[in-house]
Amino acid sequence: MQTSLRMLAGCVLICLATSAIVAHAQESQTAQPKLSSLQGTVVSTAKASVIVRTSEGIFQLFVLDRNTTRPQTIPEQAQVKVLFTPTNDPSTPPIADAVQITAPPPAKVAALTGEVPAPTPAVEDEPVPASVRQLERSIQRQSRRYRLGVRGASALDPELFMFGAHTQLGPFFNENVFARPNLEIGFGELTTLLAFNFEGVYRLPLNERTARWSMYAGGGPALNFSHRNFVEETDRGKIDFGDLDLDVGFNFLLGIQQREGMFLELKSSAYSLPTIRFIVGYNF
Repeated sequence: MQTSLRMLAGCVLICLATSAIVAHAQESQTAQPKLSSLQGTVVSTAKASVIVRTSEGIFQLFVLDRNTTRPQTIPEQAQVKVLFTPTNDPSTPPIADAVQITAPPPAKVAALTGEVPAPTPAVEDEPVPASVRQLERSIQRQSRRYRLGVRGASALDPELFMFGAHTQLGPFFNENVFARPNLEIGFGELTTLLAFNFEGVYRLPLNERTARWSMYAGGGPALNFSHRNFVEETDRGKIDFGDLDLDVGFNFLLGIQQREGMFLELKSSAYSLPTIRFIVGYNF
């Protein structure tokens, strides 16, 4: 039974990962969209994003990453030109390829020239929409290099209820590689499990990195301490049997993650217990 479950879980993970790779290969063969440009006034800046208001009163959020060409500081109320690749999903903010300041803020111009600037409508007179602010917060959360998270899981072979915590570190090497070491504790009818998992994940580039949902695959070594206890009352008294084992195995995992932090994950273990885990978690 255990071998069959491992084979089934392995086949599912391999099939899903293969389908994702094939889909990405097909998408990569399509022509890349041309860059678009947008001009407007900066109304909000953060470490990983900038919000620009156009002359038509439209607020647009752009994601800033390590590949964005930009000045060291982007002051509010400065006039900018943003070059970006459009996204297919309106809920997915575009990543800026370049941010160019075309005019400094009016206050800075006045300080340099000594002139009194002509009165202009204050940016605060038209607040940033709540939906754009919420998107800004989710992008800032997603861009953190160190995140804590919690998880709960249902495991098979043996049947366990599991919960735990993890950290997410990165990205490393490129924007899609993260380390996610985690600790899990499991309780079952006969088995208690303490698992140390040293895992890494790779975000599959099937869609824009800033999309609301993204798919990832990963794996890593596992160090599992399991205790099995069996107690039975007989005519001759109580039979109590306990066994403590240490297993060193390797985990394979596939999951989907929401930009706001929630994720769903399927994990299979080789050479250790449990065989399959269905995990629900959240990254803060």
